[in-house]
Amino acid sequence: MMVILWHGTFNLFTATSGQATASIASIISTLVMVFVIIILVIFKPTTLSDQEKQVA
Repeated sequence: MMVILWHGTFNLFTATSGQATASIASIISTLVMVFVIIILVIFKPTTLSDQEKQVA
């Protein structure tokens, strides 16, 4: 759901022309990257998957 909301918002702002919308698009992109980093720090990469680790 978050991906759908982000892409919809990002596409809305990047589809319109103008200097202000370019700034808004870069701010939204930065906020999404910060949000992903926060999720990775809180939940740790090892707990993001519900499947066991596969070892060859």
